[in-house]
Amino acid sequence: MKKQLFIYIAAGLLASSCGDKFLDVDPTDRFTNDTYWKTREHAEAALTATYAALLEDGLYGSNTPVMYETASPNAYNYNNSGGFNNLAQGVHDAANTAAVNNTWRNAYLGIGRANTLLARIDGVTMDETLKKRFKAEAKFLRAVFYFPLWNLYNGAPLILQEPDFAKHATLPRNSAASLQTQILQDLSEAAADLPLSYTGTDKGRAPKAPHWPSRPGYCCTAADGRKLLMPPKR
Repeated sequence: MKKQLFIYIAAGLLASSCGDKFLDVDPTDRFTNDTYWKTREHAEAALTATYAALLEDGLYGSNTPVMYETASPNAYNYNNSGGFNNLAQGVHDAANTAAVNNTWRNAYLGIGRANTLLARIDGVTMDETLKKRFKAEAKFLRAVFYFPLWNLYNGAPLILQEPDFAKHATLPRNSAASLQTQILQDLSEAAADLPLSYTGTDKGRAPKAPHWPSRPGYCCTAADGRKLLMPPKR
């Protein structure tokens, strides 16, 4: 009995001496934003994850590009998959058309990943030239993710910070003009540090077109005919 009492007392003293620090430890089975952003490999993996968001449903993956054709006279959706027939008939809303939700949700998935990289990469120890290129790729991708929000929704919340649900969940919509300005700014800034081409395993990353942005021209066209006009190089 005395032995058990001694063990209980010793355990109590140990716990009280540790205080809150006894449970204040970093997770060992996963990364957090505070423990992740340390090396070039971390930054590159985060950028790869940003590219991967392009393949999400409602954006440029699966059969989405073809399905959007069924909202036009170019094709027909026999089973109303994703609610694209609702789009064609003009009776769509967030409740009856999965495509509306998928595009919105996954565009912000990619935007959030790009924003996180841009917010965190300056703290990573790596080659500065490569860091600039990673930033340029992230800005290019952010513009690509904002394009369907400008194109299909004619305005959406413009978020340029890493995800914060408490702050971003109830943001009002920005105008389509605001999105257009940001898309063009991201593309222009990205062009400064993107290469014309890649080699080896880097093939497939965002390059800079040979003429971009040396002269103005239409780079994107919306569903309703609105055009993104790429400004000339200053």
